Amino acid sequence: MSPTTRWSVPTLALATTVLGCAEATTAPTQFADLFAGPIASSGMTPNASTGFPSGTTLYKFNLLGVPKGKTPTMTGDQGKRIFVPLWGNAKIYLQQGPFDIIDANGTDANGATFQLPDPQLNDTEYTWYGVYIRPKGTPNGKASLTSCKVVDTEELCSTESYVLVRGTGKPTVENVSRELLTVCLDLDHIVETNPCDVREFLFDDDLAQYLWNVDNQGLKNAEVRFIEIPQGPFTQP
Repeated sequence: MSPTTRWSVPTLALATTVLGCAEATTAPTQFADLFAGPIASSGMTPNASTGFPSGTTLYKFNLLGVPKGKTPTMTGDQGKRIFVPLWGNAKIYLQQGPFDIIDANGTDANGATFQLPDPQLNDTEYTWYGVYIRPKGTPNGKASLTSCKVVDTEELCSTESYVLVRGTGKPTVENVSRELLTVCLDLDHIVETNPCDVREFLFDDDLAQYLWNVDNQGLKNAEVRFIEIPQGPFTQP
């Protein structure tokens, strides 16, 4: 997809009508709340039984922090989980396609690999699905999540990271769509309040390898869900 552009509501409404018949892995099927205003951080009404927003769950998996690295081959593994170090850094490489875990082992030098559809809704400032995470396990663990891309061996990471914290009490669901579906890059490296110079969606750059950096500080388990709820607008800085 191309970098984000601003569309008028009538134009965007026409696009949603055209895209409504597309397959679920590539485009949304309904936009009941898209025009109610910015929804990137608020999402929709939580489901009382799960705590996640009401909407079609497209895919889910558990992000598991483990004290020792995994050695078995986990390429093509069917278990819906990705392993990362309980303490330290891991990389989850991203590739475009239907939701699937390609390599579940994020504890080795090759990192994990996760496949997901292009999130951007046509050339709008919206995504057609959102990412929600619920930290679980022993309280007081935390992990920082950052979207990055590699171009010509240089890793460029977003200026926006999300810190998941497993506090005490009942685990809560957090919306991480902005941080995991877009990359906000600092191009001029000038010290300023908002260092982001340009925002792009995952897979905008055909020549780049996109990934998620995970800096885990004791978080043992986090439930990750991709839910068909449009997110945005994710505007340019």
